[in-house]
Amino acid sequence: MLRSLALCLGIVLVVASSCSSSIPTASIDPGIESGDTVSALATAQELLGERFRVAFIADTHIIDESSYECCENSPRDTESIYLTAERLEQARAQINEINPPPDFVILLGDVFHDGYLPGAPEDLNAYRGRSTSMGRAAQILQGFNMPVYPLWGNHDYDVPAVSQEFSHQIFKEFFNADPYYSIDHKGWKFILANSELGPTWDPESSLYNKGLASYGSAQLQWIWRELAEDKPSVLLFHYPLLHEVTARRENPQGFPQDLPELVRAYGGSNLKLTLTGHVHHWLNFLNLFQVPHFVIGATRYDENNFWLVEFNRLGTYRILDARKAIWGSVYSRPWTYNGHPRPAAFSASALE
Repeated sequence: MLRSLALCLGIVLVVASSCSSSIPTASIDPGIESGDTVSALATAQELLGERFRVAFIADTHIIDESSYECCENSPRDTESIYLTAERLEQARAQINEINPPPDFVILLGDVFHDGYLPGAPEDLNAYRGRSTSMGRAAQILQGFNMPVYPLWGNHDYDVPAVSQEFSHQIFKEFFNADPYYSIDHKGWKFILANSELGPTWDPESSLYNKGLASYGSAQLQWIWRELAEDKPSVLLFHYPLLHEVTARRENPQGFPQDLPELVRAYGGSNLKLTLTGHVHHWLNFLNLFQVPHFVIGATRYDENNFWLVEFNRLGTYRILDARKAIWGSVYSRPWTYNGHPRPAAFSASALE
């Protein structure tokens, strides 16, 4: 993990130094050109008016202090793990006050942190009616004013000690979420994939290595079908697409062989954006995979670590607070969201 993170940071620092002033914040739709008819332009304006917002957060890592076993990899990591609930609540307060509000929130994995009870049977009754990290996470998420849709991260499983089948029961019980699923909303498709369902997460496989994401042939086929629909799509998953953290050729007998191949096949057409978490730092891979590919900074370290994205019926989007990200770090600049999102230090006099 540390080696992979160092490689990621090396890439992002090169990217940031060369183009930090031109972070891509929108996809481009060439369908309406300046020479088109007045009726087409009127239609475009009408479609642009049908906008909606989605907030994205990542790596909340909620713990239950009564069962958490200290410590983490560094003093900063240990300090942060005890603040995860507080920081998620603070992020929630900010998102709940956004005006106009987002239609929903997507959480990019690692919802809770190593929360399975040591020695407990794989029985939901062992987790009901008692203090657990997943119960605490669910309670905080229920306080959002809009739906929250989580996907899976590596810390949401405990392979091989706990079967994935039981983990799926846990997620359904506490978060009403399936192992992977999609959301169709106002002309857009949001695909919530699971980075931990392939051979690298199967203890019986020769490819077993939990440091690598893999998806399994069944899920890859499902993602392919979802992307093949004639809708602008956002693909969401936990591990970034780098070689160091995502397996290649996990399905060598057919297409798609792996998720990066699938992303490249649809990048620039139906697939408009990919967002991930896992490495905790804000990273921007531009169009390395034929589509904008970003890592969202972990809410675990900073309550300001979330993005607000505005989508419209034309199949384009804007990251309204892209400049809050401090690239290559686990921190964000504070912003205010009442009306047009802007830095918290914004002053009307600055425009005079």
